[in-house]
Amino acid sequence: MFFDSHVHTNFSQDSKVPMEEQCEKAKELGLKGISFTDHCDFSTKFDWSRIEGSVRRAKELQEGYSFPILCGVELGDCINSEQNKKIHRLPFDIVLGSVHTGLTFRQLGFSDFVHSDCLQYLNDSQVEQFLFQYYENVLALVQNGDIDVLTHLTLLLRYLNGRYHRNVTLDNNADQIEKILKIVIERGIALEINTSGVETEWGHLLPDKEWLELYFSLGGRRITLGSDAHRLETLGKGLAAGAKVAKEVGFTHYCYYQNRTPVEVAL
Repeated sequence: MFFDSHVHTNFSQDSKVPMEEQCEKAKELGLKGISFTDHCDFSTKFDWSRIEGSVRRAKELQEGYSFPILCGVELGDCINSEQNKKIHRLPFDIVLGSVHTGLTFRQLGFSDFVHSDCLQYLNDSQVEQFLFQYYENVLALVQNGDIDVLTHLTLLLRYLNGRYHRNVTLDNNADQIEKILKIVIERGIALEINTSGVETEWGHLLPDKEWLELYFSLGGRRITLGSDAHRLETLGKGLAAGAKVAKEVGFTHYCYYQNRTPVEVAL
């Protein structure tokens, strides 16, 4: 079985699952281990004590299981030097870097749009504008963030195509994405294969095989697997499918992070 490096609990505002229940589910599934990575979105008014609580609870639970239970965080939106300093105050095993939708909506003046559901109201021109600004934010994240892993690179397609059937492509963003991947490689950041879309009607990895092939062709070899589970029933979902595609691309290993150091596992 696989190590799930992207798991949420009720320390995240969008999950109701107690951490101990995720641990029991991981045991039931026979997972190799899990990393708890609850949300911390610096671009919003965020209660840092939630992350302190997440780390503390994960540390408490570690002794009760024979597999690794690791503590991390999913940092949302662009990271500056002051935010980077805050990261070092806690003993994280893994720091995920992500960009969601709220920051980009605000930057483009859609002040009433704060959630991914609002993407359905954008016209084609606005979608193109949104995608460009979104990937500029991802670029800023990988340039400036003290992160270990870049998560769900093609997240917007899960909403635009998976939920709203817009048939959007990222052809116009290919140069941006290539630049992002080159920096990821230069900085030793891992690229996440996020499996949250695999077992939905949409059925895609984030990113898809074509972007994994680009990453591999550029010299990228460091990947993680993450279900992005916010519910018990999605823990570990799609990890095998993600690993299968990774092997087809040419990857021989994936990794998880412990004490912010990658640990390689054969695929």
